[in-house]
Amino acid sequence: MGKGKLYRRLKNLAEENYLRLHYPGHKGRLSWLTDGSLDYTETYGTDNLLEPEEILKTIQEDAARLYGVRASFYGVGGSTMALYAGLFSLTEVGERILVLRNAHKAIVQGAILRRLKVDSLELDFDEEWGIYTQVDLEKLEEALSARSYAALVVTSPDYFGNIQNLPEICALAHQYGTRVLVDEAHGAHLAFTDLAEHSAVRHADLVVQSVHKSLSGLTGSALLHVAGDVDVERVAEWVHAFTTTSPSYLMLVSIEEALLEASEGDWEGLRRNLEALPQLAGDELLFYRPSPHDFTKIMFQRRGYTGEELSQSLYERGINVEMSLGPYALAVASLSTTEEDVMRLAKTLRELPPGRGSGEKTIYRPHPRRKIMEPYEAQEEGGLWLPPREALGKVSRRALYAYPPGIPLLLPGEEITRELLEMEGLLGLKDGRMEIIHGKS
Repeated sequence: MGKGKLYRRLKNLAEENYLRLHYPGHKGRLSWLTDGSLDYTETYGTDNLLEPEEILKTIQEDAARLYGVRASFYGVGGSTMALYAGLFSLTEVGERILVLRNAHKAIVQGAILRRLKVDSLELDFDEEWGIYTQVDLEKLEEALSARSYAALVVTSPDYFGNIQNLPEICALAHQYGTRVLVDEAHGAHLAFTDLAEHSAVRHADLVVQSVHKSLSGLTGSALLHVAGDVDVERVAEWVHAFTTTSPSYLMLVSIEEALLEASEGDWEGLRRNLEALPQLAGDELLFYRPSPHDFTKIMFQRRGYTGEELSQSLYERGINVEMSLGPYALAVASLSTTEEDVMRLAKTLRELPPGRGSGEKTIYRPHPRRKIMEPYEAQEEGGLWLPPREALGKVSRRALYAYPPGIPLLLPGEEITRELLEMEGLLGLKDGRMEIIHGKS
C-alpha cells in the first residue's frame, strides 16, 4: 500500500467510483495489473528494447503483422517521442515541412529540435462547434506544388474525431515527392473497426499511435509504424535516440495486452451503444456527428450551458469527461466503456436541470497569421516578457495554445495579432505576459 501524497490522491479518486469518460482508454479497468512483480529492467530473460533480439523483437513483429505494416516500434515516451523520431527519420536539418494547422504542439517542438522550416496550412472551420475540420484538397495541392517539402504532417483522426481523406491526401503528397507522417494518436483502434479504410497504416509512410487513448495501454505507451518506403534501420536509430535506456516493462506489457484486446474486441457493439446515445439523452442535447467520424468521441452541447458548466455538472453527478471548451464538452469511450456506462451518461444528461445561459464560443477560431521567422529561429532569439497590450504586433518567441487539445493558435516566430489577444484561456503565458522576441516587430 502506497504512503505518498500522489498515491493517496489517486487512490481516493479511484475509490469515489467516477464514470471515466476520459483518457486513458482502460478507464481504470486493467485486469492484468495486479501487483508490481512485472516491473523488470533489462536482465536475463527480458531482452532489451534498444537492441531487441528475442521476446521484444517478437512482439514488435506481432504488432507489425497485426496492422499490416513493414515494421512497428513500441514507444514508452508517448506519441510525443514517436513523433520526434518520425520527423527526424523523414527529414534532414534545415529542410521544409508542411503541417496542417490542427497539429499537436509536439510537432512544432520536434521541428524546432530538427531545425526545420515549417509552413502551415489552414483547414476548414466549423463555426457552430468552433473546431477545425477537413483540409481542402485543392489548397493542399496548391501548397505542395509551390514548394518542395521533405514531409507532410497530417493529424487524423483529430482530438474531436474528425477523419481526414487520407487516401487522396497521401496520393497527392506522393505525387509531388513528399512523404507523409500521420499523427494517428487518437486512432490506434481504427484498423480493427469498420473505419479500417481510414486508418493511416493503409496510406501513409510513417504512422504514430497512442496506445493509451482509444486502446487500453498505460499512459505514455505508443507505437510508431513504418508503413511506406522508409528506411527501417534509420527509423530504428531515431526511435532509440528518443527512447529511455530504462523502459518500463509494465508499459511494454500494456502495449501487447492492449493490441490483443483490440484485435479481439467487440467494436461494433461499442459503436451501437454510442450511436444510441443521442436518442437516449433527450432533445436538449446536440451531438457532433460528421461523416466520417471516430465513433469513440462523444462531443456534445446542451442548451443553456457552457462546456465548462456542462462538464462540472456531470462531475458533480459522478461522471468525469475528457475536456470542455467554449460551448461543448467531450467524452471519450473505448472497449472498456460498457453499455451500462453509456446508459448512465444518457440518464444523467437527460436529468440535468435547464441551463440559464446561452453557451459561449470557443477560443479556437480562424484568425490572421503572419510568419516572420521559423519556429527554431524564434527559439534561438532572446526573449522579453510583455503585457499583452504591449505585445501587439510583436513576434512571439513561443507557442500559445489551449490544453487540451494542445493545438497551437500561435507558433513561435508568428506575429501577435489583435484577434489573438481577444482569446482567453491560453497557455504559454507567464503571469499574464507574453514572451516576444526582443527587438523584432
